[in-house]
Amino acid sequence: YRFLGESEAALADFNATLNLKPNSYFALYYRANTLRDLEEPLAALDDYSRAVRLNPNFTHAFSRRSATYKELGQLPQALNDIDRAIRLNPGDASYYGERGLIRSALGQTDLARADFQDAYCRFQRAGTSSGMDWIQSLAPAVAAEAVCN
Repeated sequence: YRFLGESEAALADFNATLNLKPNSYFALYYRANTLRDLEEPLAALDDYSRAVRLNPNFTHAFSRRSATYKELGQLPQALNDIDRAIRLNPGDASYYGERGLIRSALGQTDLARADFQDAYCRFQRAGTSSGMDWIQSLAPAVAAEAVCN
């Protein structure tokens, strides 16, 4: 339902699933995503937090919770979560781009630049042009100057 734009119906399904299986970290994660769609970020944070307590290696939940913290202006928490996602899955190039955005918002320009370049090169090595385009849209000078090995 969520991908059909029927967030309320999706929420009802996730609630029903969680009534039957309250420790389903996947259901919590997807309900949190739906709550974000419904512009309920605080409720989403609660579900992401429950999901990572149930599965402390759930990188997607850390990444999405980071994005939610960022949207709420809670940048130190956002940085902590995206750092955790990177430690758990250092191969995901998008996490470096997300961290670059957070560091940029925190005024950590040099660190943000390094993250954008790292993300760009990871996307390039993987042959992911959409990722390279995303980084180029965020930091065109960094992408233009990137020297990737």
